Amino acid sequence: MSSKKFFLITAFIMLTTLCFAEVTPTGTAPQRKFPYNAQATGMRINIRAGANTSFYDCGSINKPDIVIVIAEKNGWATIVPPKGSFSWIKTESIKVDSVNKNIGIVTETASVYAGSEITNPLYSGAEQLKLNPGDQVTLLGETRNIYSKIAPPTGAYLYVNTRFLQYTGPVNKKPFDPTKPEQKTEDAKPDADKTVTPDKTVTPDKTAAPDKETVKPEPKDEKPPVKPQDPQETKRLLQCRDLGDKIVAELKKPVSLQNFKTIRTRLQEIVKDPKAGKATPYAQYQLEMVARFDLALDAGKELQKQQQKLDKLRNDIKKKLAQQKSRLPQPGKFIITGKIRPSQIYTAKNGQARYLIIDKVGKIAAYAIPAGNLNPSDINKLAGDKVGLVGKIETEQTSTIPLIKFTAIEKL
Repeated sequence: MSSKKFFLITAFIMLTTLCFAEVTPTGTAPQRKFPYNAQATGMRINIRAGANTSFYDCGSINKPDIVIVIAEKNGWATIVPPKGSFSWIKTESIKVDSVNKNIGIVTETASVYAGSEITNPLYSGAEQLKLNPGDQVTLLGETRNIYSKIAPPTGAYLYVNTRFLQYTGPVNKKPFDPTKPEQKTEDAKPDADKTVTPDKTVTPDKTAAPDKETVKPEPKDEKPPVKPQDPQETKRLLQCRDLGDKIVAELKKPVSLQNFKTIRTRLQEIVKDPKAGKATPYAQYQLEMVARFDLALDAGKELQKQQQKLDKLRNDIKKKLAQQKSRLPQPGKFIITGKIRPSQIYTAKNGQARYLIIDKVGKIAAYAIPAGNLNPSDINKLAGDKVGLVGKIETEQTSTIPLIKFTAIEKL
């Protein structure tokens, strides 16, 4: 193989490698690089102290909140604590700065723990990082138990399940704000007031041979102008945000006071607006959420109605039971009198047979269970006879007929 042919093949391979290294095929998604911005895809998404649902809650985020993702592992995103987050540090490990009372100086190696409004700091055991003597923390003015509340220091992170986050772009670029129109960027223009004077005048060499071809500068890639956002679209996006806050506020009320009717009507207006643009999918998503909340409210109201019916039924049983008790004869010695006979239906919990006490008109006046050392065979000998029982009356929720536990029985 000639050296010239070898040189051409080598040059071709290098050129091909360079082209494929710099050109990304159309349709291939760019690889995410950490850190990056991500948007919450739903409402009330839990932020946790660790990468597992067993860790306690440290607040929540709602669509369209943006968080900064530092890393991902096993379906969990490590995020920079969003606004409103806080941490705990032992009070004895810091001292207040003599000049700025909002600054704490760490006096010993100390652990910083993820803070939660619903978990006592004594049980907030998720360590975020350790601080060294001399490090500074921002005090938030609250002390609980033996801990002080501080702003999360640099290096303190929280966690969110990646299923509820959507990639929006790298951190070095400003996150897309749907409520503001995109700004059109213009190429920089030279300052007309300034004249650039070359440092040295170059005289062309007249003896040099003229170029055979005139090399024209390559045209710059001009980006198409960005279409400004429609004012109506911006207005609708702002309304979606406001309605999202109203949904969250409504959910914080007691169930009996929640009402999404006005919110639902305003969202339907946004969906029907042909100029709503990007606000339409936001409104549709929020409408679906409101529909689920309304369904839960309807189910709760139906359950409340059933509970009211059950309470009424129980009260009716108690009233009938009281009426039955009032009709029972109250002789001085006996709690009840009447004909006694064994019951073929009801038995006591211990397997002991019950007895029926029949009144003058042949109706069941009470059930009776022997208590104490009464002999069942002696009681059975009195079957069909009129007797008097000594004992006490008890009630049963499953029956309107009173139950008597008797300690003595006499034939009348």
